[in-house]
Amino acid sequence: MQYQFHNASWAWAAGGVVSTPEDLAIWIKALTLGKLFNAKFYQHWLGSFVAIDKKQIIYYGYGIAKIIRDKSPTVFFHNGQLPGYNTYAMYYPDKNIIAIFWSNLGVNLDGIPPSDELMMLVYQQVFLKNLTPLTSLGNNTNQEK
Repeated sequence: MQYQFHNASWAWAAGGVVSTPEDLAIWIKALTLGKLFNAKFYQHWLGSFVAIDKKQIIYYGYGIAKIIRDKSPTVFFHNGQLPGYNTYAMYYPDKNIIAIFWSNLGVNLDGIPPSDELMMLVYQQVFLKNLTPLTSLGNNTNQEK
């Protein structure tokens, strides 16, 4: 069902774009592979990542984050939410794997957005079979256990 009468612009960037899972898949791949910017700005973008957790595993740059761990590949991700909805886009460039998670629940009873929790389950199953699991990456404020 398309609903075009609700204006989510009050949420700043979170309400600025309406997209589909296919749109998110195209966007995250194009962004991380340097297809959206000229070469100079792409290099600047790559240099924007800074660690946001104590163990320096989760990094945040201009509009996107990445996970870098020993023995596991780099994975790029972006999440977003509005009341009642949340999404997560994840891209693993080494194997060209894209995963998009959507939920129409704001948060679980434990306060974690469902799409974040789904992303972490997939990430742990695919990439962390022999590593300590991460906590939910949520709103870029959670720390690794």
